[in-house]
Amino acid sequence: MIFIFIVILTFLYIFFLFKNLGEAKNISINNKSILLTLSILFIFIIIIFLGKSNIGYIEEYNKISSKHQEIRNNINTIRKNIPSLEQKLNNNPNNFEGWVMLGKSYIIISDFHSAALAYETAITLDNTDKTVLQDYISLLRRLDSKNNKDKILRAFDILIALDKSDINSFNMKLNYSIDINDSEMTKNILRKIIINKNIKDKKPYETMLNKLTNTDK
Repeated sequence: MIFIFIVILTFLYIFFLFKNLGEAKNISINNKSILLTLSILFIFIIIIFLGKSNIGYIEEYNKISSKHQEIRNNINTIRKNIPSLEQKLNNNPNNFEGWVMLGKSYIIISDFHSAALAYETAITLDNTDKTVLQDYISLLRRLDSKNNKDKILRAFDILIALDKSDINSFNMKLNYSIDINDSEMTKNILRKIIINKNIKDKKPYETMLNKLTNTDK
């Protein structure tokens, strides 16, 4: 629509510019003034067209589209390989890394329930891997934060016990308590952080605990 308007405006401009000059040569295509005017307007139209169109994004779009297709192909490959991986784990059920790989495979295909079961089996074999514990907790929360509360808390206990100076583990548990709206759990976690000698910056947690305590009064 804007281009039609610009074309009409161009002809009107030329018409009013030269209608009173009274010489045919002034409206000749060889007239330098007309050529200059048309050139400027033509360049202006091209700039607007390029700015309004998505021509500059076509290459980027093709790259993204190609990447998405690659991801879809990988997902299909993973889906096909899961039965083979499960068979290997049936033959060697004590393969910790195999269970973790199975869990990650299920996550990729969005089967979170099966992923949680695979991680649970892996943790029974080795509960010292913080990343696996964090992934397991995230899966349980995604499935059902409240109904999986006991499993989540047990996993948090193991995770925090691995490194009592890791404030990230406490913050993760704190976030969970807020997520399920358990104020008592939140206050207990804050108290444990405050009395923890391995954690230095306690001021924000003390402030939060004071606010929660005053709110309950």
